[in-house]
Amino acid sequence: MRQRHTAGLSAGERRTSIMGRTLLATIAAGVLLAAGLRGAHAFGHGGPGSCGRRHGMGMAEGPGMLPLPLLLSVMTPEQRAQLGDVMKAEKPAMRSLFDKMRTAHEELADRVFAPGKLTAADLEPQVKKMAALREELVQQALATTLKVRDLLTAEQLAEAAKKKTRLRELGQEMRSLLPEPEEYPNE
Repeated sequence: MRQRHTAGLSAGERRTSIMGRTLLATIAAGVLLAAGLRGAHAFGHGGPGSCGRRHGMGMAEGPGMLPLPLLLSVMTPEQRAQLGDVMKAEKPAMRSLFDKMRTAHEELADRVFAPGKLTAADLEPQVKKMAALREELVQQALATTLKVRDLLTAEQLAEAAKKKTRLRELGQEMRSLLPEPEEYPNE
């Protein structure tokens, strides 16, 4: 199935394509974190009220979100190579932000589970730090999104928009076939 995206590409182009998909997925995950969504809900893996169902199409909707399969479906091999260059250039900054976010989350968890009394005011500096990192992550992902978008022609953007609309419609149709979470027993 994945060979469909890399069929006819050289080994270097395949590596670039795989690297691009991996980094874009990482950026998308970071933006979900930056938007303040809990990871489990963002990826449809449980949590109260979700029953493991996906919220949305998983097609990366929202600011800074890159629907990679959709973009790849309209890109030429040359554009895919350029995409790899963009992702390679953005990778160090994104990795640094993710590392800072992980550290901030660990520091907050350490404070929450430490012995003694704890108030919201005690956590305020840590929460502000995390909010600033989330904002920085959103801005970085948005800048990357715009760079990737600039690789596409107007015709490719129009084609991608049509496909995105159709995918959204299909997602709504699929969700309409399943009961709502409150209809599940024992929730």
